[in-house]
Amino acid sequence: MKTFALIANIITAIGIIYQIYHTYNIKKLDQLSWMHIISSIIVLIIWGVFNYANKLKVSSYSTFSLLILYLIIIYQKIYYNTL
Repeated sequence: MKTFALIANIITAIGIIYQIYHTYNIKKLDQLSWMHIISSIIVLIIWGVFNYANKLKVSSYSTFSLLILYLIIIYQKIYYNTL
């Protein structure tokens, strides 16, 4: 089960990293709504708590990494919407 969670987080991270790169290239982030970003962060926090409570260290670290990536997306959304 730990491997399954890690694979899911890696696939999600690839998608988020691509979104960050894409946003950097086009300099706007209109296609992602605030509702999507905030709900994704809430889900990741819940997964992080679940992973930590069940002592799934690797999944906890990868979930924390996803949270950091979403914080980068929030920064990009704020920054590029003010240009």
